[in-house]
Amino acid sequence: MHYAWLILFCCCMVELGSLGIINCVGLFLAPVCADLGVGATDFSLYLSFQMLSIALTAAPCGKIIQKIEVKKSLLFGAVLTTILFYSMGLAQNIIWFYIMGILFGPALNLLMMLPVPILITRWFKDKRGFAMGLAMTFGGVGGVIFSIVLSGLIETMGWRTAYFGTAILVGIFTLPWIALLLKNTPQEKNLLPYGAQAATITKETNSEQTEKLSLKDSVASPAFWATLLFAGLIVYVSNYVTYLSAHGTSIGLSTISSGLLVSVAMIGEMIGALALGSLVDRIGIYKTIRLADICIIWAFAVLMIARQNFWLLFPAAVIGLATAMYSTLVPIFAEYVFGAKNYEMMYSYVVTGMMLINAIGLFCIGWLYDMTKSYFAGFCTAILSYVIVLIIAKSLVGKKKIV
Repeated sequence: MHYAWLILFCCCMVELGSLGIINCVGLFLAPVCADLGVGATDFSLYLSFQMLSIALTAAPCGKIIQKIEVKKSLLFGAVLTTILFYSMGLAQNIIWFYIMGILFGPALNLLMMLPVPILITRWFKDKRGFAMGLAMTFGGVGGVIFSIVLSGLIETMGWRTAYFGTAILVGIFTLPWIALLLKNTPQEKNLLPYGAQAATITKETNSEQTEKLSLKDSVASPAFWATLLFAGLIVYVSNYVTYLSAHGTSIGLSTISSGLLVSVAMIGEMIGALALGSLVDRIGIYKTIRLADICIIWAFAVLMIARQNFWLLFPAAVIGLATAMYSTLVPIFAEYVFGAKNYEMMYSYVVTGMMLINAIGLFCIGWLYDMTKSYFAGFCTAILSYVIVLIIAKSLVGKKKIV
């Protein structure tokens, strides 16, 4: 068995113990607010600080990874994340959460945002899409499993103990595998990347052209700014998954039926991540993006007109693909555009821009709803966003010359 599959196992465990936990942050909102005497807006501000910190520290963290290598970065990120979750259980006021939110930025960048795509790109020449999709699927699986575990802890032992338990879970599912199994590059095992011998030079990418560019020239190229917009619009649309329940309530569905829409979307996300990654290996990045893009546009169009729960379930599952595109296709797309030479730093820059665009997008979602008392206008912006995404994908990976 090629060692790349053990690296993939490590990546899956990292996503399970990091993204899987982060997906459960909403469980703490009500009990923390009740205990500390603050509103939901105050707690949400902690998440805003976290997102802004991720955006502003992505590029510096990319440089750190290049300087000290992925394994040390992952170990530091895992230890810091564990400490931060434990510290949140000690919080006596909301200001403590804001400080933790800021510190979570570099911690999550070094643990889950940057290292996993970098490792998969280094270790897989063949089956790269499948590997990326499988790793991101474990983040969704973790969300399902840990939501049950943490809900039980919060209910029986309180939110502080649940945060202590969260810290233990992060440590268990990340640190042992990183320390014992992870290798930075195939060269450390005297290997080539998986499938390197069988790889042909006639790929669907333009790596050969882009690898001739310096990092400075790559950042200045139109392709970089187009990729940044591409990623930002995808992550903006992915936020609507969490608003499906609110949409259901706004059109008269029961609380249970509305909540079911989010559950179905999460299932669509898990299946979609693996499916999209596998499709990249089979039909290429552009055709995969085009197929997912058309399906998501169709799903939003149905959501705008359907009013019965039965007709909303399948579109909700399809919209889960939007989150899968963000986690699985954006890293692969960036590598296709920029090539291997500058990928690691360029992707950190893309994460920075992606999160900043997302912060603006989150404000727009709330503003549009407050103005119209409906998610119809927001769904229109989602459709427009995916039209732009398809145009960018066609121009960057559907043509010979991209920069």
